[in-house]
Amino acid sequence: MIHIKQLSLLFGSQTVFDDISLNITDNARIGLVGRNGSGKSTLLKVIAQQQPIDGGSISILPNKRIAYMPQEMVLQSSRTILDETMHAVADISSLKKQLAHFEQQIEQGQTDEQTIDAYMHLQEQITNLEPEQLQAQAER
Repeated sequence: MIHIKQLSLLFGSQTVFDDISLNITDNARIGLVGRNGSGKSTLLKVIAQQQPIDGGSISILPNKRIAYMPQEMVLQSSRTILDETMHAVADISSLKKQLAHFEQQIEQGQTDEQTIDAYMHLQEQITNLEPEQLQAQAER
């Protein structure tokens, strides 16, 4: 769930958002409709925490991850759009390498609480990112 409360945002002296509030529930499908320059992309950047706000608050459940891909973007020539999307959403391979490192430590008998906690935390992060579904979602 995403909860926005009393959001305010200014660009210089131009008010973009003035005291707006909204809730987006789990599994909700929403559409943002408006004229060019009305703040649709800016709202998405705010939710993805890519745009600082001047007032209010944004709460996102800890197990949720938000990514924003701009309408106009420059791709590295060696990457496909799918590759860019996968890169923008998460660096799962890095997390899996860290997880493998901790698995190796545990197999070698390092079962101290700190190692086990770090391993479990990484495992939870990977599960929350749903890597098995990530590519299928990006391909859609």
